[in-house]
Amino acid sequence: METIKEILNGVVHDIERKRHAFDGIDTLWQHAARKRIGQHTRVRKLKGAILYVDVTNPAWLHEVRMQKSRIEKKLNKLSHNKIKSIYARVGDIHE
Repeated sequence: METIKEILNGVVHDIERKRHAFDGIDTLWQHAARKRIGQHTRVRKLKGAILYVDVTNPAWLHEVRMQKSRIEKKLNKLSHNKIKSIYARVGDIHE
């Protein structure tokens, strides 16, 4: 039977691993989306193979949707996390 310390260490390790993976996907997003789109977007979360992204306004939402296929291909080329879909919405990118 695991001790509480072992369980908590496992939980902390999982959180750190997920945070590291998230930081990596955020960096990859900025590269794949390119500077113009990257300045107006922020990765909100990665859940399974779906990447959730916030954009500053409806115009940039439209641009992300138009570039979605290109960005997905670039992300999948750069990352070991395979992205099946990007879900974008208008939201606060400075949270």
